[in-house]
Amino acid sequence: MRAGLAALLVSGLASARVAVGAVAVFANQASRVAEFSITSADGQATSHSLDSGRVVAAPIGDGSSLEFGEGDARLQFDLQPNAAYFFYEAERGGKIGFNQIGLSTDKPASPDAAPADHEADGSRPANPKRRTASQPPKKPPRLKDRRPFRIPVKLLVDDNHPGTRQFWERQLRDRLAAASEIFEKHGCLGFEVVAVDTWVSDEAIHDFEQSYQEFERLVRPAPARLAIGFTCQHPLPQARSDLAGARLPLRSHLLLCESSGTASEAERCELLVHELGHFLGAAHSPEPDSVMRLVLADGKPHPRGRRLRIDPLNTLAIAMVGEELANRSITSLEHATGPVRQRLIEIYGLLALAMPQDNSAPQLLSWLERDRAVGQPGVAPAGAAPAGDPDTLRTAAQRVVQAVVTEAASLTAADTDGEKLTERYARKAALAAADLPEAVQSQAFFLGLAIAIDRSDTLRIYPVMGDFVRLIETDEQRQARLMVLRQPTMRGRIDLGQHFFLSAAIMATAGEKSAEAAGLAKELRDARGGSGFSFSDWCADLSGVALARHVQSGEVTLESLAEAFTVTASLPSVEGLKDNLTQAQFTRLYGGVSDQRFQSVDAEIRRRIERLYPEKK
Repeated sequence: MRAGLAALLVSGLASARVAVGAVAVFANQASRVAEFSITSADGQATSHSLDSGRVVAAPIGDGSSLEFGEGDARLQFDLQPNAAYFFYEAERGGKIGFNQIGLSTDKPASPDAAPADHEADGSRPANPKRRTASQPPKKPPRLKDRRPFRIPVKLLVDDNHPGTRQFWERQLRDRLAAASEIFEKHGCLGFEVVAVDTWVSDEAIHDFEQSYQEFERLVRPAPARLAIGFTCQHPLPQARSDLAGARLPLRSHLLLCESSGTASEAERCELLVHELGHFLGAAHSPEPDSVMRLVLADGKPHPRGRRLRIDPLNTLAIAMVGEELANRSITSLEHATGPVRQRLIEIYGLLALAMPQDNSAPQLLSWLERDRAVGQPGVAPAGAAPAGDPDTLRTAAQRVVQAVVTEAASLTAADTDGEKLTERYARKAALAAADLPEAVQSQAFFLGLAIAIDRSDTLRIYPVMGDFVRLIETDEQRQARLMVLRQPTMRGRIDLGQHFFLSAAIMATAGEKSAEAAGLAKELRDARGGSGFSFSDWCADLSGVALARHVQSGEVTLESLAEAFTVTASLPSVEGLKDNLTQAQFTRLYGGVSDQRFQSVDAEIRRRIERLYPEKK
């Protein structure tokens, strides 16, 4: 999902602030400038140029649209609020294509799509419409520039700083100004210094976390919104991600290590941008050239004049949070509007799946899901112990796993039919879950069954949830289970069963949107270098989510599953669905997850699933 993008004449777009949180992010991964125009619902159009490799956010309103291309091939796309888009190099014709970075609540493409012979990139793009006129809009007068919203900052150094105040104050003011410029060039908010001070640190403290707590206790941010401290008491480590400290986004204090004889000023500025990104809701990114990548200050050459770049998903998160700050003065992400919170959950879910070794996105995801789940039965944080007492759920899931293992150990040499194995395991799991406390029945059933039939490490490395899975089943217990499990399948494939029950488990513990986002992110990642995008896998993901939803709603009972669970009644036929698609093939055939061609297949899959539950029609 690499899409770096563009110098957007931010002065034009940023001047028209609209509804709270209504932003769009544009990225340009093409090798040349992308020319386009944006038209508001009232018909006002502005023309823009986006340099290669740049990313920018812009406020938009309901009914805004984007146009690009030339003459009869000029296309119009409806823009969704809080969405990210990218221009790319089309495989055919040497033209530039345009598409959306898909997230799970993106609207499907418009049904009145343009015919294929009017595509600007040689493939059918997402949600295109033909213009009523073949000529591009006239360039309007330049919109009046406005000063971007800036967060007031107090800069501080501790009493260990060796330099004079005149020196370090000028240095830090310049550093913050450079960092602020990065955010503003991305179309986000900025920062400005309103106070400068010092504080006395305890030299007996050698733990950075304790120094952070001391900084919070001793320093008041007033008259600023954010106090940024630079401490020389701790050396700046190399090739590490924990170079600074901050609490959850939008908290009032930020502490950075300053003492180092090797870090350049450019590296220190990059670290400041990174931590300010966290302050504004960004998580770590897998993109190696993003300032939000996991490891900074790694000792590699830092080219003079290198452009600092924020990846598109984090740019979207930062821009949305910035709009909330500017319009509503929120002090915590929990105070953000519902659509913004939901979009952040989806962003963190994708980043968590892309970086299973990192805890940044999972922590943010778990925090937002937990807050959203308060008072909602059956909905819980993405991760361990979603609802109620964690020990109760752990013990309950262990009983389900053990029921499956016991059934597997009782098999005879003749028990080799993969479909019948899955059915036997699911029935025994449901029978065991039905005897558990009602509060954890469905979660224990799906989580325990997902663990019990899993031959991969997917669950054990899944962000946040992985730790809890290893508590349910130790490595030794897992090896013993695999010795007796055999080859349970769904629709003749082992992987479809694993997809089905993993998605059902995520649905039962983290919610439907998290489950769909996780499944789709997995397929998109596989297209970039794994087994390829599989619509059969996606069908299994959605089918597992559907079963978990029906169980949690009470429309399907555990007792009925214990008596008569079957593969054919739970997973529709995957006949005719394409699998093993590389990213190039997927882009050529389906454009992206917001493309009408993808949405058409997705809708057909969902119709197949709906037919399994006729009472829902």
